[in-house]
Amino acid sequence: MRPASLWCVLMNSVNRRQYLFFTLASIVIYVLGFLLLYFLYGFGSSIIVFVPVIVIARVYGCRAGIVAGLVSTPVNICMYELVGENWIERLQVTGPFFLAGLIATTFTGGIVGRLRDVGLVLQKVNLELNEEVAERKRAEHELMLHRDHLDELVKVRTEELQNANRQILDSEREVRESKEFLENVFETTGDGIFVTDAKGLIIRANRTFYAMSGYTERELQGKHVVEITPNPATVGTGHPMIEKLFAEGNIKDYESEQVKKDGTVYPVELNITILRDNLGEVIGSVCSVRNITRRRQMEEKNRQQQEQLIQAAKMASLGTLVAGIAHEINNPINMIKMHNTLNQKVWHDMKPALKQAEAGNPQATYGGLPYSYIEEKFDQLLTDVDFAARRVENIVKGLKSFARKSDTESKELVDVDIAIENALKLSQTTISKAGVELKQVRGDGLPSILANAQNIEQIFLNIIINAIEAVPHGAGIISIASGYDREAHLVRVEIADNGPGIAPELKDKIFDPFLTSKQAEGGTGLGLSIAYNLVQQHDGHISFVSDQDTGTTFIVSFPAVVNT
Repeated sequence: MRPASLWCVLMNSVNRRQYLFFTLASIVIYVLGFLLLYFLYGFGSSIIVFVPVIVIARVYGCRAGIVAGLVSTPVNICMYELVGENWIERLQVTGPFFLAGLIATTFTGGIVGRLRDVGLVLQKVNLELNEEVAERKRAEHELMLHRDHLDELVKVRTEELQNANRQILDSEREVRESKEFLENVFETTGDGIFVTDAKGLIIRANRTFYAMSGYTERELQGKHVVEITPNPATVGTGHPMIEKLFAEGNIKDYESEQVKKDGTVYPVELNITILRDNLGEVIGSVCSVRNITRRRQMEEKNRQQQEQLIQAAKMASLGTLVAGIAHEINNPINMIKMHNTLNQKVWHDMKPALKQAEAGNPQATYGGLPYSYIEEKFDQLLTDVDFAARRVENIVKGLKSFARKSDTESKELVDVDIAIENALKLSQTTISKAGVELKQVRGDGLPSILANAQNIEQIFLNIIINAIEAVPHGAGIISIASGYDREAHLVRVEIADNGPGIAPELKDKIFDPFLTSKQAEGGTGLGLSIAYNLVQQHDGHISFVSDQDTGTTFIVSFPAVVNT
């Protein structure tokens, strides 16, 4: 560090008392120096006066230095006067020296003071510069540290951003994959799905629902849900399903109907859920639609099979009962027939004797009846008894046939068309008398069935006789068609008539025994029940379709014997 700087630092390090001390010391040095020179050498030195001037100028600055310079000459004169030099008297001689000294000290004080002031300014500037340099160095150092730290922060932040970017990309990929997965599930699910807004307008559906309803995406979007239901109500009107949906928030397994674009109505099972936003406001709904047409068909088929099982069980029970009844009735009927034949012979043998007795006693009665009435009516009475007995006998035969089990050992390969021909031969007289038109369609290449030929003929005969009794005589038409169901391996025979059909209340009882509307004409009501029983015994199936406008069709099927 330079001396001026040391001096400035030294001067800045002392206080005002120290400044005063230096000033007084310099004056004392001046006085002592002047006196010492005078007493030692016999003369004083005015030059010493420059010491306090310089010190004062140096300590207090330019103004103080000038004042000290101006005062120093009078003080110097006073010192000469003090030692007896009488400078005041000699002032006229020493005047130029006095003026020169005054100028010199004043100039010296001013110059030194000015140098002091400039030095302080420079010191201050230097300090400020040093401080600024130090601050800049510190700032540069901190900047360097910050830069290094910033580089590290940038590096760390860059890695964090890269990791965050990778996470975002991974999240976007996962979201995209999840969206594609959900979209694939939405589009490929087996159930139809459509989404509505809060007003019930369809805004989206999957491919399954488009295929199910027959609408295209453009045609379906914007339709109200009531527009795809049969007999749609006015939009916004109350509906039990809608009320339940808004009350519970969802509907499960609700069976309803929808209508396709072509007008076809099909049954559906609906599962509906209300969609809400974060505030709980309804924004729409999502509906899952399942076409349950096949399920309804299976349910109907199961119902029919169950009815058939019930009917089969009922027929089996009736068969057991009928077998016992037939046996109990058969003996009295045989006795009635035998006794009636004897009564007819006795009556014919007694007629001459009774006629002769009537001639002798015209007023005589027999059993409360006159002979003339008996002679007129008795033959008819005996004939009626015989007719009634034979009718009961026929019923008993039918009951026996109904209750009889087929003998498996007696079964053989039977051609269904031949069995139909034999049944038609047996019923030809009845067909002719009724004036019925017969239409027959034979199947090509029908396989045989394993059955008892007489039983199969009786099945067709009973159904044909039932059809003859049902159609209007003179305008009746009976159609018989045989065929082969290759997929089910069944030989089918359909016997249709144009009669009035079966009354709805009788459809569940049509195969019950003794059910007939032709009792007055001698019908026993056993024909269809016997046919049903025989079909069951041959592992077959019998059903019917009846309409009161188009007539009745009986469908009989038997397992086919297919040669492999």
